[in-house]
Amino acid sequence: MSDRSARCKDFLRACHRADWYFGSCARLKYAESLRFSSSATCLQSNFYTVDTIFTHMKSESSHTSPNQLSPSGAKLSKVYDRDFVLTDEYRAALPDMQNADSQQIFGANVPILKVGISNFRLPLRYITPSSDTVTLETSVTGTVSLEANQKGINMSRIMRVFYTFQERIFTPDLLNEILLQYKDEISAHRAQLKLSFEYPIMKPSLRSGLEGWQYYRAAFEGRVDELNRFR
Repeated sequence: MSDRSARCKDFLRACHRADWYFGSCARLKYAESLRFSSSATCLQSNFYTVDTIFTHMKSESSHTSPNQLSPSGAKLSKVYDRDFVLTDEYRAALPDMQNADSQQIFGANVPILKVGISNFRLPLRYITPSSDTVTLETSVTGTVSLEANQKGINMSRIMRVFYTFQERIFTPDLLNEILLQYKDEISAHRAQLKLSFEYPIMKPSLRSGLEGWQYYRAAFEGRVDELNRFR
């Protein structure tokens, strides 16, 4: 590899580092001015610019203290407090970012079409054709839609609200009750819920008459809109 080729590769690596350091505006500026050619004059001027970039980057990094790397300036503790006791006062003091003032949370003032938790699993009871109940492992996906003045939700509330219904017998009508609770607890614009499970049915064979269990994929799915219309 020639000396010029090696210097060209070093120059390209430097451009990537400069892009990371100075941002996309600087990248456009350099890309516009650095037309790759075999001109020795162009290469020399470009390498001078890269050397200046490296010098500036080294100078900036040497003035950055460890505390500036963390927004809070505090080091994380890696030791668990074994004497910790959960109290109602402690739980009440936890920050509720979902209901915080929108000015305290950075972000664009736009609606969030869908946010929630997918595929959390738990055993739920369902009614069988013989009016008995059967307990099946169920995969639950719960989501809500938010208006522009909301920045997000506390994800745990999707599960916590659902868990308050876990002892009930699940039917499509119960989904409506859960979805309305989602809207109330999370202050959502709309809410969606899907319960996926495999329903067992004893099936006979075609000729021998022997029977065996077959599992069929099934799902309950519902949604409530901004007017509390369920479907």
